[in-house]
Amino acid sequence: MIRLWLALVLALAFGRTTFAHCVGVADVEVLPAPQILEGDPVTIEVLIVTCSYPASLYQPTELTIDGQTILIDIYAEGGMADTADWILEPVPLGPLKSGVYSYTIVTHRIPEQGGGSDIFEDTFCVDTAKCGFLPCKCRPIVPTYAITKLDTLGGTGGVALAVNDLGQVTGRAYTPEGQCHAFLWTAGELIDLGTFRPFSHSEGWGMNNVAQVVGIATNSGDFSRGFLWDKGKMIDLGDLADPGWTDTQAYAVNDHGQIVGRTHNSSFESRAFLWQKGVMAPLHSQFGELLGIARDINSAGHIAGSFWTNNTTHPFLWIDGVATDLGTLGGSFAAAYGVNDFDQVVGKSERPEGEHLYHAFLWDKGKMIDLGEIGEFSSSLAYAINNSGQVIGVPSFLYHSETGLRVFSDLLAYDTEWSSVHPRDINNVGQIVGSGVYQGSHGSKPFLMTPIDADFNDDGDVDLADFACFQVCFTGPELPPGEECQSHDIDRDGDVDLDDFDSLQWVMEGP
Repeated sequence: MIRLWLALVLALAFGRTTFAHCVGVADVEVLPAPQILEGDPVTIEVLIVTCSYPASLYQPTELTIDGQTILIDIYAEGGMADTADWILEPVPLGPLKSGVYSYTIVTHRIPEQGGGSDIFEDTFCVDTAKCGFLPCKCRPIVPTYAITKLDTLGGTGGVALAVNDLGQVTGRAYTPEGQCHAFLWTAGELIDLGTFRPFSHSEGWGMNNVAQVVGIATNSGDFSRGFLWDKGKMIDLGDLADPGWTDTQAYAVNDHGQIVGRTHNSSFESRAFLWQKGVMAPLHSQFGELLGIARDINSAGHIAGSFWTNNTTHPFLWIDGVATDLGTLGGSFAAAYGVNDFDQVVGKSERPEGEHLYHAFLWDKGKMIDLGEIGEFSSSLAYAINNSGQVIGVPSFLYHSETGLRVFSDLLAYDTEWSSVHPRDINNVGQIVGSGVYQGSHGSKPFLMTPIDADFNDDGDVDLADFACFQVCFTGPELPPGEECQSHDIDRDGDVDLDDFDSLQWVMEGP
């Protein structure tokens, strides 16, 4: 199989040593990949490096599965010492019951190499259904996303809250002095957006495709103002000029510079607003002024949010002065968080009274779809939806009507250094931003997840031809790729380096 030979090809291409004692296990694959279900015929394929040419083993290689020993009975003497060759040996195990299986592979070095043995140990999982939060903890063989840790402002951490279609990211991060500032991240470069007087903190909540950032400036949460950052300057959006309604928060901006958010008074009564051409105005509809919050706006100026009516809170979709009440999943409370250019809306809704549960929903063409429970979690929330209909939310899921719901543990490499990952936004390219714990560090770190597309020559396969393309474009750190190589920058950090090679290697050969 190409996959099993590839580890050696890649290692040699990058000057890495795959084997130290000439005899040893170079690669192992448990089939079928990426997931084995109960009843599947299981085969372990073992790639063995030998010191002889043609390949031969001084003693048979031993395979032990849950304590039961099986010999790989390729056995021959002779050959030329210190001349390497390879053996690809499939070991059929037949159908297995569900469970986690541990296995050990032992190879024996020839006396001319000092004798002795080399041991390779690992596990594989057979499950009754798709993994996720199930105890079996199947690991995905091929991750579909590369994840990049974004820089912070020198403090304990931060969170990414929005990403535009160019892969630029905004959010909030802490400075060494403990202040929280909005930031703009572009291809590996982080800019501190600062704040404006009299405020010491700021947060970037939304961004459009011309790198305009909107958000909230505050002093430890006691008073706030919505802002627009544009071309290096942060401006106060002002207010509705009504006495007592001077607190404002801005949450989203479209490519036309229209901004939505809310304003509230000291009693925390809230009014949705639309800011355009320098003027902030309350959002009106056939119901009158919408008392609530506007959370997102699409390219056509259609707005999603929540409003209070008859002692309940319902999500709305506002189009040219008409607000559609999107209803709930049976309870009295629901809220909208995101809308795409096709007027699909996502958010959360209370289930029927008495259940005390909130479920993520997708509203489309007059119908509210319950996205249900996520693994072992009974409540969920959807934050954003892109123009392809991909929905992200917590607890850490990606949903699409064609592929269903996937948890993030199935999107990333099984040995990822990230944990407690929480997504907050998704762009039309499918890139996802949010925050998580990186290498067990204190404080959350912002991240950017990018779909892995390693079919560089667009022939329908990820193979050695794509690796050859990658070699040509490999620049190393801090060297921007040319236009023809930009697609090889898998993690979108501004260069084609070993991180991109690791992502390519995952796709081509698995862990």
